[in-house]
Amino acid sequence: MARDSGTLSTLVSWVRTTDWLWMIIGGFYLLAYLFWYIPALAKLPRSVRNPPEQFPWHWPLDFVSTGLSGGVLVGLGFRRATAFTDETRDGEPGRRESE
Repeated sequence: MARDSGTLSTLVSWVRTTDWLWMIIGGFYLLAYLFWYIPALAKLPRSVRNPPEQFPWHWPLDFVSTGLSGGVLVGLGFRRATAFTDETRDGEPGRRESE
């Protein structure tokens, strides 16, 4: 069990130090899917039961899950960006929490 907690803490540490990367990935992820879903969103609410041709029947679920996952990634990035901003205001520019 101790090995699993060490792996988990390593994973959590890695995610925290790369939050800026998650913000960029999440932002592009949200924008790309938003543009892809525009035809279906334009035909709401009819498109929920009868989606446009290029969309699968489960597109609303895909849209919601994409929004949630992209939002989480962007949120992780903003959290890291604000933490980094606070660190530079304290007089230690460029210093990371893990250092």
